[in-house]
Amino acid sequence: LAIGSSHDMEIKHISHQNYIDLDNGNLYFRDDADNNIFTIYREGGGVQLNEGDVKIPATSKLYLDGGGDTYIYEAGADNVGVYVGGSHSLTFLESGGTNYTYVPDNAYLGAGTGIDFTIRHDTSHTYIVNSTGDMIFRERDAGSIKFTNVSGTERLKIDSSGDVKITESLGIGVNASSTTGRLDCSNDV
Repeated sequence: LAIGSSHDMEIKHISHQNYIDLDNGNLYFRDDADNNIFTIYREGGGVQLNEGDVKIPATSKLYLDGGGDTYIYEAGADNVGVYVGGSHSLTFLESGGTNYTYVPDNAYLGAGTGIDFTIRHDTSHTYIVNSTGDMIFRERDAGSIKFTNVSGTERLKIDSSGDVKITESLGIGVNASSTTGRLDCSNDV
């Protein structure tokens, strides 16, 4: 079946295959009633796109469970949300030239087959939990592992030789609720 003066669109059957062949322009499926759903139904396999892009309007959802509660969608400009079981699980965001991948407050970012390691933030505090084996911090070059305060001032440093440095202004409380008393270890000890 050829449509158009130059056979711009053809619908044909060849051997075991069926084709809609476009030689000019785009192929549109339009729902003027604005209440129907375009469905591609196939028994077996699935739908395959051999080349090109799949484009959906901004804020539309790409459902992964047939239209239930697991989906991906653009929550805003350069902001993609992943929802699993109806819960916001993961966000990909580009902001001011910086790319972020994060989980929302009270969601766990985990690693390990049994989710043995987790990081979570609950709007007030951050928790790092390892539930299997040792938690090992390793510096792989000649640098140091540093702990700083909010202004970036170094408070604790473990250098590449394993030496630990605690800044002079840092108080250490041993078996006490206050760090106002200082622990002083000099070369004389």
